[in-house]
Amino acid sequence: MNKVIVTIVTNSDKSKWFDFELPSDIPSQLIAEKISLVLKEGEPHLLTDLTYLLEVKVGRSEWKTLSTRATLSQAGVKSGAYLRVQRSFSTGNENKNQPIEGWRSLYQQQVPVSEHVHTQYEKKEKELNELKGYVWKTL
Repeated sequence: MNKVIVTIVTNSDKSKWFDFELPSDIPSQLIAEKISLVLKEGEPHLLTDLTYLLEVKVGRSEWKTLSTRATLSQAGVKSGAYLRVQRSFSTGNENKNQPIEGWRSLYQQQVPVSEHVHTQYEKKEKELNELKGYVWKTL
């Protein structure tokens, strides 16, 4: 069994990226599903009927979606590559077993208010910081 060492990209914070040693002879969809379970460990699963895709990036190239049936070796993934897991969604008109790869809905899963980009505290802090830039003089 051949293996490759890849970096799993989870977000923009590089300190939270993980290096995995993965078998290169298993279909990429199975690898994506297993990695998603590892990354979401301890979190409640709101959506149960999801299909996951694996995307690869080598160097400064663009992200490319791997075929769900292709293995890492068939896709040409070598050690040192970056991988990320994405959800694949169907538009609803197709067979549910064949989602359109590469399309993901931004509104599929509702994000709690506490995880919004700007919480109430951050908004107040931003307003206060904007006022600090002015100097007031009494004439």
